[in-house]
Amino acid sequence: MVAIAVETTTAPKADLIDYVEVENPTISTWLVDVLQEAISLDASDVLIEYRDEKVELFTQVRIDGTMKRFYKVSGMSAVPVLNAFKTKVNVITDLKPQASHLDMLVPSGLGDDEDGKPLLTKRKARIQAFTTASAGSVISVRLPQRGKTKTLHQLGLTTDNKNTVIDLIENSKKMVIFAGPMGVGKSTTGYACLDFINDGSRTIWTIEDPVEREIPGVIQLEAREQQNVGYGDLLPSLVRSDYDSLFLGELRDAITASAAVRQSRAGRQVLTTIHANDNVAAMIRLIELANDTPYAVLDSVEGVVSQRLLSRLNPEWDGEDPLTKYKGRVPIHEIMRLTPEIVDSLVDQVSLAKVRELVTKEQPQNFWHNADLLIEQGVTDLEEAERVLGKRPE
Repeated sequence: MVAIAVETTTAPKADLIDYVEVENPTISTWLVDVLQEAISLDASDVLIEYRDEKVELFTQVRIDGTMKRFYKVSGMSAVPVLNAFKTKVNVITDLKPQASHLDMLVPSGLGDDEDGKPLLTKRKARIQAFTTASAGSVISVRLPQRGKTKTLHQLGLTTDNKNTVIDLIENSKKMVIFAGPMGVGKSTTGYACLDFINDGSRTIWTIEDPVEREIPGVIQLEAREQQNVGYGDLLPSLVRSDYDSLFLGELRDAITASAAVRQSRAGRQVLTTIHANDNVAAMIRLIELANDTPYAVLDSVEGVVSQRLLSRLNPEWDGEDPLTKYKGRVPIHEIMRLTPEIVDSLVDQVSLAKVRELVTKEQPQNFWHNADLLIEQGVTDLEEAERVLGKRPE
């Protein structure tokens, strides 16, 4: 069962500094309304937490990478509000983690209607539900993005990095991986690359969980684990399917990683994402998952595009309130093309420090190179760069 959220407002207005207590919430729709307001604030995630010992329901939102307090409900209304939301998204109370999704209406970026209101489109929020050790509940909601799919030219890549990415996805018959921790825009970059190669000259398929946004001209398949149609059911059928490029939503386990390697080694282009801290870590992670020889795995990969997000300096900052110092975020990247020397170093299992040293020597435009350019331009500052990347290397 899937709920469709409609645009509503929630009163009183959240101040994002401390929780705002809401009395007498509308039981059946309140949490959906909270998610809708979070989308209007350009939040990327919402965390819903029910604390059984105090009978309180808390919501937090992540805006520009920082978690902020949102609303809370206390007392008798907390449980029915939570249960109503679980019913909408078909999440049962269970000790096992539950996955689901929620269809929401978001601004499409295609202009306004005759009343001057933004035209809306339906996209999916990803939901993960957990039971805590104290018999409470935690629901993590990954919100859908507003607006049109960004193009490669709109992502904020440096000219050199953009040209490298274009060369990777235009000419490669191997795998191109977008790497980074959760919430840094890997899927956005992947979709931008799909948009770039979607010029009618090739057949493109995707397998996603869920399909976050529809792309005209692309055949999109959705893994539905709850209906026993997962990646493991869809991937074997692709072997004899007619496609040139495959977008695989995430390398998450041995099934997806092994299939990606096989498809790539068979001459199919594969674009995919993986959770990893940097390019070298992404290769180590892929080797661990793929259940194949290191050389076979590495031979399937053309390159890795790692991404992070830095907060932008707020031009209206008063110089005092740290909560308003930054506004919005800008991506930084480092790209690794697998050369014979890099492959040999990984196969020979030399130290990670030496592999990274080799990569930096061969391909010096790393995260810090990007960050320094943004610092020089006044887009961000050293404090933010070191918060995201760690202490600047000597």
